[in-house]
Amino acid sequence: METSEVLRSLEHHALLVLLVQLGILLAAARLLGELARKLGQPAVIGELAAGVLLGPSGIGALAPAAHRAVFPHDQAQADLLAVVSWIGVLFLILVTGMETDLGLVRRQGKTALAVSATGVIVPFATGFAVAWLVPVDMIGGADQRLVFALFLAVAMSISAVPVIAKVLIETRLVRRDVGQLMLAAGMADDTLGWILLSVVAGLASRGELDLVHAGGAALTAIVTIGLGLTLGRRVFDVYLRGIDRAFGGAPAQLSAILVAAFLAAAGTHAAGIEAVLGTFIVGILAGQSRRLREDVTASIEMITTGFVAPIFFASAGLRVDLALLMRPDVLGVGVAILAVACVGKLVGAYLGAWIGGRSHWERLAMGAGMNARGAMEIVVATIGLGLGVLGRETYSIIVMIAIVTSMMAPPLLRFCLRRVEMTPDERARLEREQMATESFLLRLRRAVLVPGDGTASLLAARLLGLVGVRTPLEVSIVDRTGGQSAAVRYAESLAKHPKGELRTAQDEKTARRVEEDADLLAMGAPPPRKGISRFLFGPRIDRKVLEAKKPVLVVDAARGSAVVDRLAAGEPIRRIVVPVIGTEYSRRAVELASGIAAGSGAALELVHVVASPDAHRFLVRTHGETIRQAAQRSLEHFADIAHKLGAEDVTTQIIESDSTERAIVAEAERTDVDLVLLGVALRPGNERAFFGPKLEELVRRATRPVVVLAS
Repeated sequence: METSEVLRSLEHHALLVLLVQLGILLAAARLLGELARKLGQPAVIGELAAGVLLGPSGIGALAPAAHRAVFPHDQAQADLLAVVSWIGVLFLILVTGMETDLGLVRRQGKTALAVSATGVIVPFATGFAVAWLVPVDMIGGADQRLVFALFLAVAMSISAVPVIAKVLIETRLVRRDVGQLMLAAGMADDTLGWILLSVVAGLASRGELDLVHAGGAALTAIVTIGLGLTLGRRVFDVYLRGIDRAFGGAPAQLSAILVAAFLAAAGTHAAGIEAVLGTFIVGILAGQSRRLREDVTASIEMITTGFVAPIFFASAGLRVDLALLMRPDVLGVGVAILAVACVGKLVGAYLGAWIGGRSHWERLAMGAGMNARGAMEIVVATIGLGLGVLGRETYSIIVMIAIVTSMMAPPLLRFCLRRVEMTPDERARLEREQMATESFLLRLRRAVLVPGDGTASLLAARLLGLVGVRTPLEVSIVDRTGGQSAAVRYAESLAKHPKGELRTAQDEKTARRVEEDADLLAMGAPPPRKGISRFLFGPRIDRKVLEAKKPVLVVDAARGSAVVDRLAAGEPIRRIVVPVIGTEYSRRAVELASGIAAGSGAALELVHVVASPDAHRFLVRTHGETIRQAAQRSLEHFADIAHKLGAEDVTTQIIESDSTERAIVAEAERTDVDLVLLGVALRPGNERAFFGPKLEELVRRATRPVVVLAS
């Protein structure tokens, strides 16, 4: 009877060594990375240097016994560290994809292809030529000259997208047009480089050129990219939607994205093309998805920059042996090859950017960025060494070139990009992106509606629908009425809108989960009971507001019933007034009102109430003028935000009054507004939801519907 062999777990010593390696590499990389950052350089330089210091040129030379104990010359042990390093590569490429503006890359496709093509052809040709001048004792053998020349040419022609990405992210240049163009060209460059490598490696191992294999790899890469960025986008959105609905929360979405990234990498690797290509596509799809949570993005970036990427770069530096490079003959050849490598890549990228119509400094910046080769070139060198094509000297030279060019890239990029002026279109795009990261409205993705009886809930549902006209919004209905409430029936119209989605949660467990996962909780206040209540909107809403950990939208329809009935019936909202005082809560109210105005075509009036100055006291008058100036600047700032968010008819007004609440009520009556929208902060330390005496007095005095956005 056959017995299956029991697989042994990882040996105790191997695990011990791996843990020590990770701890030392991470500590050294982070320490030197922070030191490099303080010196005005990206952390990647310090992380690469950490590997060199921990390698045979540093600790290996000063304390060889200690170095052999931590980094033994054992292939199995090296493979364990290589696995962690490759995870670092995949995380870095995932972040790169999430930062990639696909629309911008499409618009710059011609230039990206030109930069990639010339950035490969020119250094390939110069690398192939200089290889024939290398002494025969530095290559695998006299009969290996052609294959050696091809290997060196490939090593000279590729760029390291992980290094380029890290430099661009750390220097905050990844969102610039030239940064996006560099990433697009780098990915095309790397894809072409790996196809060339497969051809050369096949020639070295089989002794013949396998054009069928190379053509298949090229076709597979093109088809994968095409399908991934078209059909893949819809599939990925459906995938994330299913994860959110089944589980919800940031941990589930984080796991889902990582699963997709690893499986995509496995798929492209199995297809015979670069493994990171699949991860890069998943990163693009995740970054373009409107379902991507900000906390998930932050978590992935934190894991990348704080853990796996430093280990990846430090482990790359471990392979450098400076002792070999110090031999005069090796040093001379190394310097010559380094010079040819830099000139070839700079000239090639410069030529491609020139064909694409870029300015002189943009061309130089492209050359400086594409010149970084990093660990991708080290992989080429490792393959060449394993196949016997490279000698130890040429291997060390290629690794040295990878690190030196990576260290050259950041200062050269900074030098060049300081002289690249932003175009008006680029500046406007960056301003839009900056606003998108700061805006409450533009970051609003999920809202929960808790419907109830009366027209207030119906009006709350309608307001969410108007916000969803311009901003993609998923609305979840926490319905405890069995689907019979008017608000539920109205909110179903969101499902017909291309930017709106509808979810219904009727059981308590699902209701709690969707409320916890939402960016905004919306509800209508019930009709007030007779007599004076200590609750502004009733005990149920009080409890919801106090328990919520996100902004809450409360629609109070107790006043102006005729207006409420008209709006709830679907008649247009004509005018909205928003009192502002220059706070973040006021900004949120302005943004929400802008979204409603953009969806309905309503006019938006921003009002700032200042205290009336005493005309007989000069000092107070002077102080009052200063307050008015500050109020005017605040109004202009908020009006600019409203315009950018799609509100077309925006007016501002400063009102002098000793009573803010009376002034707002009077202004709402005078201009016959349909809604008064207020942004407020909860006052802590109260048993009930307390919004402050002025706001509560305003709500009680109002003769128009009041919408309160509380945080």
